[in-house]
Amino acid sequence: MQTLTRNQEQLVALMRRLRYFREIPRPDLERLAGGADQIALSGAEILYRDGAKVAFVSIVISGQLKLCAPTGNGGTKLLAIAKREDSFGEPEVLLGQASPATVAAVNDCHLLIVDGKLLLQELQRCPLLAISALRSVSLQLRNLVLDNQLSHTRSSTERVLGYLRRHSECTDSGEWVHTFPALKRDIAAKLSMTPESFSRALRGLERHGVVSVSGREVRILNPAESSGAQN
Repeated sequence: MQTLTRNQEQLVALMRRLRYFREIPRPDLERLAGGADQIALSGAEILYRDGAKVAFVSIVISGQLKLCAPTGNGGTKLLAIAKREDSFGEPEVLLGQASPATVAAVNDCHLLIVDGKLLLQELQRCPLLAISALRSVSLQLRNLVLDNQLSHTRSSTERVLGYLRRHSECTDSGEWVHTFPALKRDIAAKLSMTPESFSRALRGLERHGVVSVSGREVRILNPAESSGAQN
């Protein structure tokens, strides 16, 4: 992990560009910037492990991170993928409890981290910041619920396509691209599928021209038409 040195004015300007802080008055941003840093992680680098005390909230500036929890059989389960503008760490800071998940970079990424104690003070002072934090935590919960629904109520092809559409980012060419943040068997387990079913559904989508697969990268070629793909 590398801390990127920035002065307060640069940090305030950076925070202004992030949805999390966009509506926050400048005096509040200046106080938050006093306890903030920009950090860089290389691909596969771990930010913190499950069981760690988390003293900061993170907002993704670029790149992707994966949140994985240990399972009873000694493995891990993919819980969530954090991408640009996503935040995480609020529950640990608000509750003062250890993280139930290991957070690791999928690729090279930049994060803004804000000291948890300072954030708690500012949440009491600034209603707009409290609303922003609540919105972010609500989005995290909603995504978990939607992922759970996706893993239990769709066909195998719909599960895989739904996963790809929810976790892809749009490129300048208009294609939606997703880079698998974990082994395919881990993503299959997240979707309550066997690795074989996951691979079969992915090959079917590729065969029908819905996606293009190259290693860990998947491109959704026809987002407007992909909802009609059948198993």
